Amino acid sequence: MRHSFIDLLACPISGEQLVVIGAEEKDQPIPPPYIETAQRVGSIGDVVGPLPKEFVPTTDLGRAIAAAAAPAGNADRNMQSVIWEGVLLAPNCGRWYPIIEGIPEILPDSLRNWSRDKALIHERLKKVDDSVKNLMDYSIGWADTSVKAGDNYKNSEITLLNKVDDLGSFTGPGLLSPFNPYEFHHSAEFIRGFSNCIPSLNINVGSYVLDSGSGYSWTTEWFMKMGVHAVGLEINRTYLDVGRRRMGLNQPHLIIADAENLPFADGVFDAILGFDAFHHIPDRPKAMRAFERVLKNIGRVVLVEPGGAHEMNAISQSVMQKYGTMEIGMELSDVQMYIDGIKSFNPAVETFIYPVKSDDRREVIPLKDAMDRNFMGWCLYVIDKNGGI
Repeated sequence: MRHSFIDLLACPISGEQLVVIGAEEKDQPIPPPYIETAQRVGSIGDVVGPLPKEFVPTTDLGRAIAAAAAPAGNADRNMQSVIWEGVLLAPNCGRWYPIIEGIPEILPDSLRNWSRDKALIHERLKKVDDSVKNLMDYSIGWADTSVKAGDNYKNSEITLLNKVDDLGSFTGPGLLSPFNPYEFHHSAEFIRGFSNCIPSLNINVGSYVLDSGSGYSWTTEWFMKMGVHAVGLEINRTYLDVGRRRMGLNQPHLIIADAENLPFADGVFDAILGFDAFHHIPDRPKAMRAFERVLKNIGRVVLVEPGGAHEMNAISQSVMQKYGTMEIGMELSDVQMYIDGIKSFNPAVETFIYPVKSDDRREVIPLKDAMDRNFMGWCLYVIDKNGGI
């Protein structure tokens, strides 16, 4: 992960911004023109990275971290190296999350790989002063691992590729996404859907966009190539690993996390995109509340979805039976239900793109006609926060 990513992240439980512990870096320069500034770039060999701006320690651990933290170093290193291994720590509450092969994992306790994570943190803590290590020992063992509603679907997403018969054939298209040389219409459908949602996002160069449920993250990659600061969030690591192989060095921010428990500071994103992804989320009102929190005061959510009859499709039913994932579609009324009670959100809007005939009445075109003629191939829902961008 780039050092600049730290400025966006926060503990999903306490809301604290995070500090890097025991970082192991890897030289990985980003070629121009991609540029992003970073506020907390440490120096090579720092055991405890720079603190968040205006950090106030309120616990013994927080005070120990403050005493051990390194000052900010050369900000230019953000474009020259990545944090390849390490731990992200909420310095006051003590919650911690791993960085593994350059990708942070900030999942709820009930979805984490605890045997792996505990081995990793013990390795990272070998470099830490005893005053910090002893205090962190308490937080290493504490977790609420009880099964939560919807965890069955999320775990099915996390382990989905374990149930794939031919992994190479399954993930192979991710190396070319969104293109598939043998499926013209499939490729065209994805490109058409993404192209049509861009005006609805109403973003520009320098905007911050959360690509929620990014899969192979080709949408995140395209945002970055357009000068957007994009974050690809996915719950399944393999998808992100395949996407990184496709992208090479010039990569956007990528993170393994849960859309219902977003690990970001309040108000950091201009827009959020859910591209063919929101229908996998079990608790959609909770995800919408999380979206509202991490959007800036004026922002926008855009969902590109297959529609309300999605779960009746034979392929969807086969996928649900084999993999155990959620494949429940939605209509505009459903989307409105997900955001009811969120005061800053305007009513949900659905957009249609369709041809108009010369003999159509210009005053109004019936909804059914609009749906029948719609050639976008997707349902496009837009939710403005405080009036939109």
